[in-house]
Amino acid sequence: MEPVLSEILDFIVAIETPEEIRGAAVLGAAAVALDRCSKPIRWEGFDETEASWEPLDPQRAYSRLRSGMQVVDRRGAADAEELAAFGAAIEHAAASIGALAPVPDPGPTAARAKELDQFCGEVDFRVAVHIVSDATPFSGSRLEGLAKAAGFELDRVDGRFRRRDRHGRIMCALLNFGPTPFSIDRLKSLSTHGVTLELDVPRTPRGAFEQFRDTARALAERLNARIVDDNRQSLGPAAFDAIGARVQAVHRGMEARGIVPGGALALRLFS
Repeated sequence: MEPVLSEILDFIVAIETPEEIRGAAVLGAAAVALDRCSKPIRWEGFDETEASWEPLDPQRAYSRLRSGMQVVDRRGAADAEELAAFGAAIEHAAASIGALAPVPDPGPTAARAKELDQFCGEVDFRVAVHIVSDATPFSGSRLEGLAKAAGFELDRVDGRFRRRDRHGRIMCALLNFGPTPFSIDRLKSLSTHGVTLELDVPRTPRGAFEQFRDTARALAERLNARIVDDNRQSLGPAAFDAIGARVQAVHRGMEARGIVPGGALALRLFS
């Protein structure tokens, strides 16, 4: 089982107890203080049998635990003050159950978080193309049939169709070009002049762009429609080649930092 916490993305505080203690006791001791943290908090316990870290099981007893606060997400980077407050909360919680939790200096982590946040700002982008009709609108039933045939499933929460690979990773999303989200009830009566196909670049794995491009072309052909950009200018092969080159550059840059595009770290970082 892969660790939950990452040296790249988390400010980690280790906890050592003189005797084994249930995960629930540690979580309970830290709950109130950690509610004030602005970033996600994750916990791990050390499995002595497997000699590896695992997601903390509240019902299991551990002698070594650790907690980490995510230092960067799409809202920005945590600063040294936030990291210090998190560390103090873990230290206090550990002391309340007779454990020790030495807190690392938050300064170096805050500096790394700032630099990582800057990198994320440089590579965090979405590609969106629109498949539009200048004449006859598309019916909701027709769109639903094409979307399902292409492997999309409707997310009822936000009214978008999403296509996933065999690992469950989102490859791209299909949404209404108009203001009305898709829904099971509305699709039968919906009429629209366009749909938008969207690719969230850092959250998608290698190969997603090629599927995105091919899906856009297939939908345009089946709907007898045009592929256009936000300014309703037609997009041809050269435009897709340029977009693909940028996507590949982003993915290479992420991999150089140990962040797999569409992987667990990327999904956390770009959340």
